[in-house]
Amino acid sequence: MLHHPLEAKAYGELKRKLAREFPDFHYKYQEGKREFVTALAHKASFWGEERRRREGK
Repeated sequence: MLHHPLEAKAYGELKRKLAREFPDFHYKYQEGKREFVTALAHKASFWGEERRRREGK
């Protein structure tokens, strides 16, 4: 996420929001992150493929 600061910011904001909403329910905090993290993992895979193509690997 070093090369994608907007994604990093959005993830940080989501984590803070969920921590406020569910201070005593860790599982709900984790559930709240699941969709974002899954989408981010797919994006990261795509970013990696793009980078390998650019670098000719």
